[in-house]
Amino acid sequence: MEKKNQITAISDRVCWVEKQITWIGFIVMLGLLVIQVACRYCFHFPLAWSEELVRFIYVAVSYTGAIVAVRENEHICINIIPIILKKLLKNPNREESVLKVLDLTADGICAVFWTFISYGVLGYTAEVKEKAMLSTANEWPMWIVFVPVLASGILIIFHYIMNGIETAMSFKKDGAAKGGELS
Repeated sequence: MEKKNQITAISDRVCWVEKQITWIGFIVMLGLLVIQVACRYCFHFPLAWSEELVRFIYVAVSYTGAIVAVRENEHICINIIPIILKKLLKNPNREESVLKVLDLTADGICAVFWTFISYGVLGYTAEVKEKAMLSTANEWPMWIVFVPVLASGILIIFHYIMNGIETAMSFKKDGAAKGGELS
């Protein structure tokens, strides 16, 4: 078994923590949903606080799931390019090199995109905090709802950068294995 490099090891450890947060949040959300349904339909006593909390947890779990999807490259993507490249480029080594360059470019573009998104969420979170907005049922500060979105955005950027570094390292490693030739 090949030893993982430090970049992969760090990214995998962070992803493991993110997975734990995601499934724990999902279980808590599911438990609150069951309690809410039981109280509403069996006891005719709806719990407004649990309904609101489920919505907040749902947002957090959705974004933490997105972090894991980015790390594991399991997010929705357009995969027609490899099919086209396979037909255009007859050399499998060349095809692999071009795909790695495209992956590296996509990671960079996505990291920049999420930087803009996270910056916007940061500004909006600060604005909501400044206005002292409260949630309807629980009267919690609304800025708390945006913290998981902001944290997830930052971690998504982290994983895109780490994925890009891993791709670049494998590109360099493959080039060294082929005597410096990348085509």
